[in-house]
Amino acid sequence: MSDPQVSQVTLADMNQQQLDLAKKKLSGMQGAEKLEVTPLDLNDTAAASRLMAGFDAVSRRFLTGPLARASARQLRPKSLWLT
Repeated sequence: MSDPQVSQVTLADMNQQQLDLAKKKLSGMQGAEKLEVTPLDLNDTAAASRLMAGFDAVSRRFLTGPLARASARQLRPKSLWLT
């Protein structure tokens, strides 16, 4: 988040309490104003694909099966996969 080339960091999870906790924990870090949280059920591949479509980088740590294939289609050609 502190990298000046990073304009936005979004955390997505279906558990709003976890999102709120993560945002609070990261709020003291440099670049925290770039952090956004959004509720997302990864079983909803259409919603997840729409969210990922707007980003240059996506962490694939939890992306498997149909969601991984959907994310690969949605990401821009020069995207970076973070692990």
